Amino acid sequence: MAGSTPLPASDRAGSAVRAGETGSREWLAATMSAFTDDELRRAGELFRSLTRRAGAVGG
Repeated sequence: MAGSTPLPASDRAGSAVRAGETGSREWLAATMSAFTDDELRRAGELFRSLTRRAGAVGG
């Protein structure tokens, strides 16, 4: 193949979890590198959306 196929997010997350067994600094580095910038941005947007909704319901 000309290029490598990225692993599914679940596989990349599993690698980050396994790296967590070596220590928190290594775990954080593995977690951050396991996802693309776009995936991290979308996760942040989803988190903010959910917390806004929870605040509106609880407020």
